[in-house]
Amino acid sequence: MNNIELANKVEELIPNKKQFKMKVLRNLHLDLYNEVLNKTGFLSEGSNLSLRIAFLKADLNGKKVCVICNKEHERIDSDYCCIKCYYSDSQSMKRRTSKVDQKAKVAKQKKTMLEKYGYETNSQRPEIKTILSKSKLEKSNPEALEKLLDREWLENEYSSKSSVEIAEELGVYYGTVTSYLSSHHGIEIKPHSNESSVERKIKEFLLSEFPDIVVESHDRNILSGKEIDIYIPEYKFAIEVNGLYWHSVSDTKKSNTNKHLEKTLGCLEKGISVIHITQEKWETKQELVKSMIRNHLGATPNRVFARKCEVRPITPSEYRIFCNNNHINGTAVASIKLGLFYKDELVQVMSFSKPRYNRHYEYELIRLCSAKNTSVVGGASRLFNHFLSLYTPKSILCYADRQYGEGNVYGKIGMTLKDTTPPGYRWTDGNSTFSRIEFQKHKLQAKLKNFDSNLSERENMLNNGYRMYFDCGNIVWEWTNTEKLT
Repeated sequence: MNNIELANKVEELIPNKKQFKMKVLRNLHLDLYNEVLNKTGFLSEGSNLSLRIAFLKADLNGKKVCVICNKEHERIDSDYCCIKCYYSDSQSMKRRTSKVDQKAKVAKQKKTMLEKYGYETNSQRPEIKTILSKSKLEKSNPEALEKLLDREWLENEYSSKSSVEIAEELGVYYGTVTSYLSSHHGIEIKPHSNESSVERKIKEFLLSEFPDIVVESHDRNILSGKEIDIYIPEYKFAIEVNGLYWHSVSDTKKSNTNKHLEKTLGCLEKGISVIHITQEKWETKQELVKSMIRNHLGATPNRVFARKCEVRPITPSEYRIFCNNNHINGTAVASIKLGLFYKDELVQVMSFSKPRYNRHYEYELIRLCSAKNTSVVGGASRLFNHFLSLYTPKSILCYADRQYGEGNVYGKIGMTLKDTTPPGYRWTDGNSTFSRIEFQKHKLQAKLKNFDSNLSERENMLNNGYRMYFDCGNIVWEWTNTEKLT
């Protein structure tokens, strides 16, 4: 069977595009699955079925080669490995412009302008000249403009900060900062000046603790144009560094609310695990973030075996302090709090309560976390089984925050993946985030400088300069006591 015949046979076997996945093909027809893998073995390990079929249909037996830089790539619909090569190809430019009669286009534009406004170009119109003569910053952010025009201040700030950091402080786009640096003041732009300090510090941490690994920055090839901030190929592990101002939004278009989730899904399709770290988490829980990174790289320094530990109930104070120190999202209210102790030292916590959002279950697993820089082998299973033996529940559910992983540990302790939730949001002022519960409408009058009772919660918050930071949603895990149900 040749490549094209194989591709057509797979498409006939799985006509539903939503089910067009490698695992579905494996379950339906193992021989075809193996043949597809064999004939597209040159593609990345995590390549999806659609990409593999596209290469088979094109009858290609190897990766494509960029016509500009000769780099191999997997962009089946392009002769270029990246957008930079595409725009650097003079022949490509000719093809893009050859179909357009530029003279006729300009003549038509001038004729329309002349008929409509009495001038051939916008810049000739007196009212537009007045608008253009005033800086947008002068009207919208005069304080920022004053500082950007101060060469001494800007140069001093730029000596220790990136253009992104300065922009975040001033509330302007970072391109505005680089424009004033270079065009207005003649200050040379530093390489990677759009790299935030948090991103730089995380890379410094990685290179100091793991000097032999390769750390790539701002990769746009893996996700076909979408940027991955930090990527470690050897471990197929990515870190997204999200500044709260530039990664938050003031409207809820689907493209805005799903952008972090889409990065996560794109990485997972390539077999890459990814975590999202905000500047707030780095600044307030830096050691915990470092511990999470060490864990992803298999370098957790302390290793404890659950069989050598003792399970005991813990006090509300012990629970609160431990979660605040060792869980990325801090503590949460729970009625049942269990601790795992190694030589009288609390090394892992698991808590339960009545479900917060779904009353169809008897319990919700609220928190699971280990002490920083500590791997408790078999700890989650030990705690979970202890809970099952004490309370013999009918059903349990749990939410895994996809900003930090898929919650695979819950699968290992006997839970099954049930569903996913769409991204949720927290309010941000650009420096910190706040729960939506803190800003319910009936609480706003006491919190906001400018409050209008005729406006909604969202309108009031946006009018006061707050923005929405969207996460990646959750993975919903469940456990059901089949014996108790029967």
